[in-house]
Amino acid sequence: DSCDLQKVAHLDFLFPNRPDWSQQVHVFCLPKWTGTIRESAEMRPQWFETSQIPFGQMWQDGRYWLPLALSGQYVQATFTFAADNETVVKKEIEASPMPTEEQR
Repeated sequence: DSCDLQKVAHLDFLFPNRPDWSQQVHVFCLPKWTGTIRESAEMRPQWFETSQIPFGQMWQDGRYWLPLALSGQYVQATFTFAADNETVVKKEIEASPMPTEEQR
């Protein structure tokens, strides 16, 4: 049920050397669902224990915001990437308690 979607983060990604890559991302969590998860051109679903998330295989920003979101905090962050378009050179992160139903 889409009512179970929980917004856990709002992320801005800035690529000064490749501006067309810059984007805003809204991250949602769905604690329960029905159906079959399928691989796509962009993703091969895998499950990991929280302590075993392979941050070394992910975009560099994930190590900064994902643990906060998984711990139940709402994250607002901006990441600026270097000329190599992979290295985070600046990060601004705010984490706060997850908004209640009335605050959404």
